[in-house]
Amino acid sequence: MRSFTTLCLNGGGVRGALQVGALKAYIEAGGSLHFPGGIYGISIGAIMGSLIAFNFTIDEIILHVHECLRFDHLVEPLRLQHVLDFQTRRGIDSGDTVYGHLSRIFATKGLSLETLRIRDSPVPLHIVASDLTKCKPVLFCDSVRVWDAIRASISLPLVFTPHTISGRVFVDGAIMCKNIVKYVPQNQRSTMLALLCDSTRPNTLESASPHEFMLYVLSATSHIEVRWSLQHYPQNVCLLTDTSTSILELTPDLDRIVEKGRSIGSDFFAKRSL
Repeated sequence: MRSFTTLCLNGGGVRGALQVGALKAYIEAGGSLHFPGGIYGISIGAIMGSLIAFNFTIDEIILHVHECLRFDHLVEPLRLQHVLDFQTRRGIDSGDTVYGHLSRIFATKGLSLETLRIRDSPVPLHIVASDLTKCKPVLFCDSVRVWDAIRASISLPLVFTPHTISGRVFVDGAIMCKNIVKYVPQNQRSTMLALLCDSTRPNTLESASPHEFMLYVLSATSHIEVRWSLQHYPQNVCLLTDTSTSILELTPDLDRIVEKGRSIGSDFFAKRSL
């Protein structure tokens, strides 16, 4: 199977484990995690993409997946003071716990998250966040700290506090960027691998619970964009769907989700090699 040269990872919270499983399947199909054309990541895809960009193997990523994707490990326990300070903090969690986990993970490679810059990655790394100050999505690269880019990209409103860089306020990249594929240069899309998590959709809107209905409303634009990518690049887009897992599930069965992603990926790569 011909290797892909560019990797594209969208957001999806806990469903990022599907991307890990699909990458495992890619390795098993003869692929490589070396993407000389660059890596594009948003939200949880920014974390996974950064690990790949700095030469973490798929087995190392799987080993650390529980530190990266379990919200009960990543988010501080809710305290009364968080609620009282919510109006000024504009979020429950400061991101300090995420920083601690990622610092330990990068330290296993002798890398300091305190000083590491995007330009230090062996392959081009691009991370998307939403700039509220200028009301536009931003593609971080070069001199920006890897941690600042990740922290901005994962800043899901109300969950994580917004992240400020050089006086500009950033939140989760998926708020303003609904299709990361469109950030990949046109001349690279024919050789990109896009692992796109798709959100849960109720079987019928008429019988959907209020929670299911609201999730569908919030993700409707993303559904359209994912389908656009699949329609235009069917040989490059691996659609990863797990309707039994919420993006903010506190105690997910990550081993199951990784294995499901591996199964979906195996089918995708097998068909592509025919």
